[in-house]
Amino acid sequence: MTLDLPLAHIEVLAPYFRGKAFRGTGTSDNSIRLSTMQLIDEHFSKVGMPNHPCRPSLQLALERLNNEPALIVETGSAAYGTKSTLLFDAYVNRNGGFVHSVDIRCEPLLTLLANVSPSTILHCNDSVEFLSKFSWGEARGRILVYLDSYDLDVSNPIPSASHCFQEFLLCLPQLAATGGILLIDDTPVDFPSWFKVQGSSDQNRFDHCKNSLGFYPGKGGAVVEYIRATKIATIVHHGYQVLCDFSKSQ
Repeated sequence: MTLDLPLAHIEVLAPYFRGKAFRGTGTSDNSIRLSTMQLIDEHFSKVGMPNHPCRPSLQLALERLNNEPALIVETGSAAYGTKSTLLFDAYVNRNGGFVHSVDIRCEPLLTLLANVSPSTILHCNDSVEFLSKFSWGEARGRILVYLDSYDLDVSNPIPSASHCFQEFLLCLPQLAATGGILLIDDTPVDFPSWFKVQGSSDQNRFDHCKNSLGFYPGKGGAVVEYIRATKIATIVHHGYQVLCDFSKSQ
């Protein structure tokens, strides 16, 4: 389902979609079992970004699911860029489980609906409100939470970081109880990591944020500091994205 309308016109429909869930109507491609590496290769070749800087962290996250059924919860549905929603849908198609992806806009939902299988459920809602009411009861296997909502403004990073931290707190009990996996986008470990993805920015803004807040501007900046302070999880990768594992064996 797609609408050939200007974005502003599409978003006028948002009140109709808000708070509702829509199961994907696309076909399942599960006839051939693929390793995580093959799945990643296939996906990034299709989206035309075989060397995307976020590829390593997404691959590491999926590898930790061990080709077993999983519940993947994504905030910020990705119809463009890395198209992570399509990647997660491909994973559960071949290995079992479900994807729940939420976005406050209705345009990603309308773009993705016909391109994901019934194993993916798309939600139009504020991610914090969604997570506060989300039932984790259908979890099969490990849980992967991917936080990628609320666009980051490098010159004013607090709103994005605060929103992400609220999301994290709502997911934390389940992540800690089940030994889940947490991946957060737009959380550069340093300025070169940001520059590699975004191409340009003012390094002085990065340094100012680091000096005043204690972390570089990023959606998961506050989450990273919390995890480092509490040691509740292990940071297993930190580049442009940050990957944390809550398994006790880490």
